[in-house]
Amino acid sequence: MIDLEKEIKAFSDKYRVKENKIVFDHKRGTWFFEDLSFGDQDEKTLINLRVMWLGWLDCVKHKQSEIDQLKAKLAKVESGEWVIVPEEPTERMLDSAYSSISDNLHYADLENIYNAMIRVTQENGDE
Repeated sequence: MIDLEKEIKAFSDKYRVKENKIVFDHKRGTWFFEDLSFGDQDEKTLINLRVMWLGWLDCVKHKQSEIDQLKAKLAKVESGEWVIVPEEPTERMLDSAYSSISDNLHYADLENIYNAMIRVTQENGDE
C-alpha cells in the first residue's frame, strides 16, 4: 500500500517545492501554486513539476509491486511451500544427487535427484 502523504513529503523535500510556494491539492491530486497569480515561466515550472510527479508515482507503484511480489515469495518460504537454495549446487547437494542416481536413469528420476539435493540442504543448512 502506497503512503501518499509520505510520497508527497519525499517529493516535496527532494524538489524543494515549498520554497517555490507550490502545494499539493488533495482534491485535484496534483500540485498548484499557493498564490494563483503566476506568469508563463511559473506555469512551465508547474507543468514540469506535475510531469515529474507522475513519473515519481509510476516509480513508486512499480517498486510497491516488486515489494508485494517479494512478500508473496517470502510467505511461501515461511509456510514451507518453497525452500531457499543456492544458485549453484554445493558439494553436498551434488553428492546427494549422485548417490540417488540409479543405474537406469529415467526422466522421473530427475525429481528424486532434485528432491535429494533439496533435502540435504534443509537437513544440513548448506551454505
